[in-house]
Amino acid sequence: MENLHLDGIWDFMVNNRETNPILSKMKDELYVFNDVIASDVMTIRSLEKVLTLSNYNNPKAENNFSVIQLANTAGFDTFWISNQQPVGFTESTPTIIATAAKHKQFLATDSYMYSIYDEALLPEIKKALKETGERKLIFVHLIGTHRTYKKRYPENFSYFEGINERTKIKTEYSKTKVNEYDNAVKYNDLVVSNIINLVKEQENNSFVLYFSDHGDDVFDTQDFVGHHTHKGSKPMFDIPFLSWFSKDYLAANKRIDTLKTYSNRKYNTEDFIYSFSDIIDVKFKGFDAKRSIFNSDFKEHKRLIKDSLDYDAWKTTNASDED
Repeated sequence: MENLHLDGIWDFMVNNRETNPILSKMKDELYVFNDVIASDVMTIRSLEKVLTLSNYNNPKAENNFSVIQLANTAGFDTFWISNQQPVGFTESTPTIIATAAKHKQFLATDSYMYSIYDEALLPEIKKALKETGERKLIFVHLIGTHRTYKKRYPENFSYFEGINERTKIKTEYSKTKVNEYDNAVKYNDLVVSNIINLVKEQENNSFVLYFSDHGDDVFDTQDFVGHHTHKGSKPMFDIPFLSWFSKDYLAANKRIDTLKTYSNRKYNTEDFIYSFSDIIDVKFKGFDAKRSIFNSDFKEHKRLIKDSLDYDAWKTTNASDED
């Protein structure tokens, strides 16, 4: 099972507030990667690379295909369960890619401006897990912390108030938005942990992989909230990337036991199709083990963003912006 798309949530140690209490308690069961970036800060440009063979140096890959098409070809029963509208400019890429799934559900009918809660996906995920079939891949497309943040969680998740001291720009407006964002992250913690537990309950050979298409800058480095190409900052590129593997999966894939030593690998999700191929154990022509974060042959390479900027050099020169 694979879980896609959650804007702006970073790992358990970065936020000084308790926004991931449930996942933090599960940390011994999880493989958390600490240095993963999105290839772009905009959804379409990011997912075009994440879900296919396309990347920065090869935006129009020859004989391109998606992770869903790869899974279909390998004989998996594929599900796409989404809590985002299936139409519209911002969702064109995932919607087109989703059409390749054998089973498709789009639960949300309203735009981002309305209240949409990801708990609605849990019963549908549970149903998909109960479907007969030996090989299933369930792609879950969350609304996550997509703005407007206060419309991403129910009222009983309004935990935070006051000023978060990590906020660089401290105003009444930023205080409100940061608190709403942190509430949305805490609600997401509930959703993602529930997804993992639903899979765990099946007691079979399975995994959950979770990451975001990009992050958000919520007054972390500038007087700005959200994500935008021309305002691209480190928080917009830094994303969470974590996985959970069942005991049966680990028993059948002994190499995964070494993942704890891989947590600080520098990785760009434009190489996701290689990592995906690796953990479902389905290789394709052109598969490159050096591009899989799960592989012992992984090699770090320059992570290019924006207009040919080396992310690792750029983040160093811009570190003072986050002090």
